[in-house]
Amino acid sequence: MPSLISLPEKPGAPEYTRPGQFSARLGLEYDPVYVLGQLDRPMEFARAVLSLSGEVSPRRLGDRRALLGLLDDMNQHLDRSASHLLAAAAKAFSLLTAPKTKAAFDLAQEPQSVRDRYGRRSTACRC
Repeated sequence: MPSLISLPEKPGAPEYTRPGQFSARLGLEYDPVYVLGQLDRPMEFARAVLSLSGEVSPRRLGDRRALLGLLDDMNQHLDRSASHLLAAAAKAFSLLTAPKTKAAFDLAQEPQSVRDRYGRRSTACRC
C-alpha cells in the first residue's frame, strides 16, 4: 500500500496544489498517490497512478517490466566492466609514465655478471 495519499479537492483550497502536498527535496519516491474526484460525487473517484491506461494491457506492462529488468542487468554488467577497464587504464598510465618501468627493461643498466649468468640469447635477455 502507498505510504501517503492525497485526497480529492478540499473546499476552499486552490485547485492545483496545497502546501505540503509534494515531497520536495525528499524525492519522488515520497510523493503522495493522488486520489482524484469531485466534491459533488464523493463515491466516484479515480486512482490514476494505480490503474493502467487504455493502451497498456497487463501483458504489455509485464513486457515493459521484463525489458526494464534486462536493461538494469546490462547496466550493472557495464558498471562492473567499466570499473575493471578503469583499473586497467590506470595501471597502463602508471606503467607508461613511471621512470622505473623504462629502467626495468633497460638491460644495458644490468651488471655484466648478471647478464652473463642469464646468458646473451633472446630468451635469457627476456627473463
